[in-house]
Amino acid sequence: MKSKRVLIYTTYFYPETFKVNDIAFDLAQKGFDVTVITAIPNYPKGKFFEGYGLFKRRREVLNGVKVIRLPLIPRGSGSALGLILNYVSLAIVSFFHAFYIGFTQKFDCIFVHHVSPIFVGIPAIVVKKIQGIKIFFWNLDCWPEVVVASTGIRSPFFFNAILSVVKFIYRRVDVMLIGSKEYHALMIERGVKEEKILHFPNWAEAIFFDLQKAPLPFALPTGFNVVFAGNLGGAQDFENVVNAVELLKNYDINWVIVGDGRKKTWIESTLKEKGLSEKVSFPGSFDIKYMPALFESADLLLLSLVDEPIHTIPSKLQAYMSSGTPIVGMLNGGGNELIKEVDCGRSCNAGDYKNLAKNILDIYNMPKEEQNRLGKNAADYCQTYFNPTKCLNNLSTLLEKN
Repeated sequence: MKSKRVLIYTTYFYPETFKVNDIAFDLAQKGFDVTVITAIPNYPKGKFFEGYGLFKRRREVLNGVKVIRLPLIPRGSGSALGLILNYVSLAIVSFFHAFYIGFTQKFDCIFVHHVSPIFVGIPAIVVKKIQGIKIFFWNLDCWPEVVVASTGIRSPFFFNAILSVVKFIYRRVDVMLIGSKEYHALMIERGVKEEKILHFPNWAEAIFFDLQKAPLPFALPTGFNVVFAGNLGGAQDFENVVNAVELLKNYDINWVIVGDGRKKTWIESTLKEKGLSEKVSFPGSFDIKYMPALFESADLLLLSLVDEPIHTIPSKLQAYMSSGTPIVGMLNGGGNELIKEVDCGRSCNAGDYKNLAKNILDIYNMPKEEQNRLGKNAADYCQTYFNPTKCLNNLSTLLEKN
């Protein structure tokens, strides 16, 4: 039987670490003919990865997946102007490239991985119109809300202009895959028909389910450690995280921030100004292979996002849950609700640093048996609902049948 030809549109792809990597490689391993159209890798540091560029490695085959990398303006320091130039440059190039790929190659379906910008859906629509095939749209970011949070641009004109683009794309999608149940009502409000919506959750990477784990390349401080791992950007609301650090400065609580991003210098300088530098450590940025050991070694895992009406569940939450370590959240939407529903820690609304501090202190003062119970709840739920094998098999079955 002829292999089903799948075209994947995504802004980010390997060596950038996003779940679409798992999808593409898994589909190729299962016999699908997979082509990925993406950008030159530049996230999160804002510059092209070593070995990639405008004239380097624009086409390659990775684990049986054909990868086409389109040029764009790197995101740079992550300023509002930098993000806009990054998003728009890729949108323009991918729009015109879609006509070329649509008329020169044949596909059976299109899979769109949306984690910003929303414009990734436009070239998919072009190819759909040319070839008469279906679009499966995995919606993991809430636009325009996310772009407002990332850029700080709060003009109603800007919001409504982006919202018009969002509705235009949504109404042309054949299957809308949502990672959070809280997203369902919003999809209908923005023009998606009920019968087109399917729940397809994010998952913890397979490495988090491996029994053998790479040893942690640094030692955590002695005491109770609250660990944050990931991008240190504007969306993670470190302003209020620092406020919580200050409220808890007299307790034997250490804050360990692992990762890199445009806010790192600001965080370090602000902590120094407040005399809090000794309470917070920055071990650096490490390969994902070390994250399972890091998460398991922590006493508490921190998830924070800015105060915006975000409906999706951050992918970091699934990885956190796999470790069996309690979680403390300061965010809105599906992530906040899930932590409470599973009873795997404590969570408060975005920006509520006073309750964040209170929740951390609550878990800090718990008997170890109770902390372990919260962590076990997280791990059990993750194994049931966020297992990568189950999720990927569900997707491949869906694509094969449609």
